[in-house]
Amino acid sequence: MLNQVAIALGLCCAYSMYSRRSKEKAAVAAVAAGERVVIVGASSGIGEALALQYAARGANLLLVARRQPLLESVHTRCAAAASVHLVVADITVEEDVARVSGAAQDLLGGVDTLIINAGALSVLPFEDVARLDSAAEVVERLFKVNVFGPIALARSFLPLLIESKGKFVVVSSLAGVIAAPTRSLYSSTKFAIQGFFSAFRIEVAKHGVAVCLVLPSSVDTDLRSSAVDAATPAAAAIQAAAAGGSKLSAEQCATAIVRAADRRARETYVPGVYWWVALANFLFPEIVERGAARKYGYA
Repeated sequence: MLNQVAIALGLCCAYSMYSRRSKEKAAVAAVAAGERVVIVGASSGIGEALALQYAARGANLLLVARRQPLLESVHTRCAAAASVHLVVADITVEEDVARVSGAAQDLLGGVDTLIINAGALSVLPFEDVARLDSAAEVVERLFKVNVFGPIALARSFLPLLIESKGKFVVVSSLAGVIAAPTRSLYSSTKFAIQGFFSAFRIEVAKHGVAVCLVLPSSVDTDLRSSAVDAATPAAAAIQAAAAGGSKLSAEQCATAIVRAADRRARETYVPGVYWWVALANFLFPEIVERGAARKYGYA
């Protein structure tokens, strides 16, 4: 008798999960063709891959980046499949952020999904950064791009996303929950943005607005070559050592981000196995720190 009850409960649970997932897929398919998506940081790497994937499913796109020639190239590749607009803007400039949200209202008629993908990297340990004549500029640039810019976007786009009950999708980093040597400054900005958007999520839930944080591990993009402290011999050596490591492709990462956005997922690790690493870091931080030290040659 107990076995029969257990089987019945299992079947009921399985049917419930199947039914819910079917409804979710139907809802995604219904909105995908007309979804109004703004991608900030769309000129290369993950942002470019996101633009192509959203264009392929018929979203109405507004692509935003600083580098106009690269942005125009992405625009051309997307335009054959979808309605695409572009805005050349720097999210560290308040007037540019306001111009982007205004363009989203004027060109798209609002926003369903805002993807904040712009970012800057630092690859030197802080001891080396501190010796640079440009140390203050390095720190300021990182925080402007990785923290102040996304917060400015949150402020400017919030009214539009309240109106649509849409979602913020923030491309953070595994470095925002697990610290590693040579990433002290970069991690500090990502920890900051994790804290801001985690609290912001609770605040805006009453409006039906979702905040999805995505935490990728290493991704094969040009971010390292454009690091704010890249123009030093020490940084070149660190980047050369990291070049042979295993990395996700930008397309793989973009696919995971789109799926997380569709589910309005709270927090997504890419690849998913890193959720277990984050859990281990919470439970056994000294062990994870020793592993990071060995990986980066600090042990």
